[in-house]
Amino acid sequence: MADIKTLLIVEHDPEVAEAMTAHFEDLGYAVDSSRDGLEAMLKIREEAPRVVLMGLTTPRLGGVDALRMLRRWQPDMSIVLTDSDRLPCRSSEERAGLESEWQTLDKLVALAASPPLARHDAVHAPAPVIEPARSVSPEPPRVLVVDDLEDVREMLRDVLEAEGYAVEVAPDAQTATAKVGTLRPQVVLLDIAMPGLSGISALQQLRARDPNLGVIMVTGNGDESIARRTLALGAFDYVTKPVDLDYLRRSIETLLLMRSLLPDAGTARASLAL
Repeated sequence: MADIKTLLIVEHDPEVAEAMTAHFEDLGYAVDSSRDGLEAMLKIREEAPRVVLMGLTTPRLGGVDALRMLRRWQPDMSIVLTDSDRLPCRSSEERAGLESEWQTLDKLVALAASPPLARHDAVHAPAPVIEPARSVSPEPPRVLVVDDLEDVREMLRDVLEAEGYAVEVAPDAQTATAKVGTLRPQVVLLDIAMPGLSGISALQQLRARDPNLGVIMVTGNGDESIARRTLALGAFDYVTKPVDLDYLRRSIETLLLMRSLLPDAGTARASLAL
């Protein structure tokens, strides 16, 4: 059993991760850290920390969707979500206006690190239900590429088909939402800035219809802060144009691996098609 004071911090910003690590080590926690979802999952499987402190905009986890995924892996593990933009400060001068946020976070982590019986009594949380995993379909994974630029659509189609994926394309978000119901893709590559319905609005609609749908955002406007915010809305990851194809391949592979571990993924996709 993991030590009750073990804490894994999942945060992509190294400055924030360093500040949180120093803070909780000062409070007596044994702290480790990860920069993205894949690294976090590996550490969770190997180390089984008592508490995971995770930023809402962690790449390759998909915001609040990560709660359900990680609890399937470790049902006794506690997860605390944070807004790292509110907690970057370490010096007394910088932290002067943020003490209440740090104190609230301290209380949440302390409660999460408490023994399971005490934590159950405090929050009356029902025991999670663990279901057997279903077999993986032998069909090639289906990917839907959504971009208003034809050259980008066709380039991504060619690259992904060469990797063995079954690829469909859509020139806008409206067409994409219609195709998702019939195609039932495992992965959607969704451009953020498109005429008509924006990629952010489309992300929210698609995730509302199928919470297990893996969406990777594509941004070309140079403002990664917008792309990072989509992670809190349920996007799995994002890439910037010109697309780093090696990074995209790894991101899709990681998404499919992580989604395959969700026992209700097949049921959700089947329900979407009805």
